[in-house]
Amino acid sequence: MRRHQSLATFVLYGSLLSILAFLVLSRPPIPYYALLLVPISLAALLYELVGSTLVALIAMLGVAMAIALDPDAGRRATTLAEAWPILLVYLAVGPVVGWLTARERERERELVSAAARLHVVQEITQAINSSLELEQTLQTVMAETRRLIPFERAAVLLREGELLRVVAVGEGSRVSIDTVDELFPVAGSAAGQAILRKREWRGGPDEVPGYPDSRQFTPPNGSCLIVPLLFNGSATGAFVLGGRGLGLRTGARLTSLRQIADQMAIAIENARLYAAERRWSEQLAAIGEACQEIAASSDLQRTLSLVMRKATETLPMDAGALFTLDPGTNAYRVAISHNLSPERVARISVAFEEGVPGWVVKNRRALFIPDTRHDERVHPTIVAEGIMSLLAVPMIAHGKVVGVLNLFCRADTDAFDEDALRLGQVFADQAAVFLENARLVDELRQAATELEFRIEERTRQLQEAQAQMLHSEKMAAVGRLAASVAHEVNNPLQAIALHLQLIADEGLSLESQQQMEIVQDELSHIANIVLQLLDFQRPKEGKRTLQRVSVLLDEVLALADKQLQQANVAVIRKDDGEPPQVMVDGDQLKQVFLNLILNAVEAMPGGGDLCIRTWVRGRHLTISFQDSGLGMEADVQAQLFEPFFSTKHTGTGLGLAVSHEIVCNHGGTLRASSMLGHGATFTIQLPLPQELSA
Repeated sequence: MRRHQSLATFVLYGSLLSILAFLVLSRPPIPYYALLLVPISLAALLYELVGSTLVALIAMLGVAMAIALDPDAGRRATTLAEAWPILLVYLAVGPVVGWLTARERERERELVSAAARLHVVQEITQAINSSLELEQTLQTVMAETRRLIPFERAAVLLREGELLRVVAVGEGSRVSIDTVDELFPVAGSAAGQAILRKREWRGGPDEVPGYPDSRQFTPPNGSCLIVPLLFNGSATGAFVLGGRGLGLRTGARLTSLRQIADQMAIAIENARLYAAERRWSEQLAAIGEACQEIAASSDLQRTLSLVMRKATETLPMDAGALFTLDPGTNAYRVAISHNLSPERVARISVAFEEGVPGWVVKNRRALFIPDTRHDERVHPTIVAEGIMSLLAVPMIAHGKVVGVLNLFCRADTDAFDEDALRLGQVFADQAAVFLENARLVDELRQAATELEFRIEERTRQLQEAQAQMLHSEKMAAVGRLAASVAHEVNNPLQAIALHLQLIADEGLSLESQQQMEIVQDELSHIANIVLQLLDFQRPKEGKRTLQRVSVLLDEVLALADKQLQQANVAVIRKDDGEPPQVMVDGDQLKQVFLNLILNAVEAMPGGGDLCIRTWVRGRHLTISFQDSGLGMEADVQAQLFEPFFSTKHTGTGLGLAVSHEIVCNHGGTLRASSMLGHGATFTIQLPLPQELSA
């Protein structure tokens, strides 16, 4: 410890010299006034030890008065032998007082310095506890550190794998702000050495020329001190100080700097945790908002699209696919994808319990594949798309895996971590519920649609059956009336025809013969009507056999060919393959075909096209006759198959009625559809034989 010369030391030694001078010059006895040096020296000693001027003054006056009031004081100090003890006391007390004073002063300075360091550490601790913003906290720590150690340059570097990133530089230090985000290698930097060794690094830029950070953060003719930031025994970064006179050999300063570095490491870890939690909260909020939008959809396809779109917005991925199980093929297929070739994705099919989807469903947990090129479970199409790494997450709802969400990364292998897995699982769990709900709603909607269709079909069948029943009853009543009229008319007609023939055999004038021919023709027309009425009442019960409709159509078209040519009507045949055989009465069916063809010809007075098409639909053979004629109004269509209804002046109104009756007797249907000005279409449906329709 360096000795400190106090005021008491100077007074004591000054008094000693004065006494020696008096002893030499005045000889004994010692003058009385020399004794006054005793209280003066005592006062100086008390001042140094106690630090109070009042105490020293009182002590000095007290001793002086005691000496002055003692009548024997002068006599006792009159000899040289009695003076020597006073000199010895001065010689002994002076150095002791000086040493004690210097020691107390040094302790005082140490306490003040320790208090200052403690205050700085407390300020840093308070700054760390009051803020979670890393940049603000680091600036506060470096500003407080400057009060303890006068540095010129300062920076904080954090470790990122095998690199160190500059995250902050001290305000007012001679380090460019552009240094922030600069990278240094851990293995090739002074800060990296401090981190790897977990102890301080001291030196200057010329000591280790290969370290770029040492040269950058050390001023000319200065030194550099790097303290590792230790948290739970792990070095997460480094605190770099550069300047002149950093006090590198001062143990107290270095200890305080270590404490500051420890506090800084805590602040960095707290900031990281805060940033991670804030990022996690923001991601959860984004997922919540996305799921709210997904929940608003009840359409399955729209829900699938929303799930994939929101996944790309909230999860770390640059491509993705959602696999679902196809019940029909018992294989996994891509229901929706993002940033993948639709043509390639459509060809992806993974057998049940195979591949990535099968593994995830079987194990009911996520699967992370760091490199898809070396895993046989990955479909070759995914690898061909340039996918490097993959994260597959099960979508579980109500205890059932409803899908597998695949997150893809093209940029790098091993691209997903535990945070991505946790985030992906949260999204998949919520989206799975909405996806399953949408699927159930879609199934319910399909079931309702199917039920509605069945009800409509059944209602239509009942209506048709009712209409058929009414029509049959009506036709039966009309038939009975027609038969009765025909029988009543037929007998007089036969008598009239016989007498007309007798009259015709007699000699008649030419004019009378012509008139007679007219009467006979009209009588034949009436007879023909009577015959049709009888046929309407009792359709011929022909023998039904297996017939090919195409052959029957060919025969009818050959029969009507001359009339078709004269009417300038072109027939177009469209057969969806060879029509199968049907059990019908060939003659009756040809009668229906001929009636429909002749009606089509009459509907196209200026000529046109008649398209005849045959095809199989379900258990029925369908034949349609479509013309390009004038068409019909709705009220006409409603009465087409009514007996005696006709739009032709010479028609009897029995052709379509008889045709409808023939088709119905074969277990089929005859329907008409038309729009005025756009032609008409007559469609026949005949049941296929049991062995063909099975």
